[in-house]
Amino acid sequence: MHRDIARELQHGSVGNHTLLQNLFDKWRIDFIRNIPHEALNMKTPEQIYVKSHRLFYPNAELLIAYPFGFKQRLFNKRGCINWNGHLIMVGNTFNGFNVGI
Repeated sequence: MHRDIARELQHGSVGNHTLLQNLFDKWRIDFIRNIPHEALNMKTPEQIYVKSHRLFYPNAELLIAYPFGFKQRLFNKRGCINWNGHLIMVGNTFNGFNVGI
């Protein structure tokens, strides 16, 4: 898949992030809806997708417990924590969660 993306999208759009994002969005939709995959017995991901019956638990961070001595830091909306007076960027995946350090 990554080779396909590189071959099809990295032609002259370097530096133009908006154009590259638009091309990728169209490519992704085509890849999921229209292109059969050998690993899926020549079906598309859209044809075999099944919605999960498991519910998302929005307060999952309440289930996390850190060992004694760990310092906890809350990730802000930009994926950063404050550590020793410095903002450290980790990633948006943890936005709103406490992490143990």
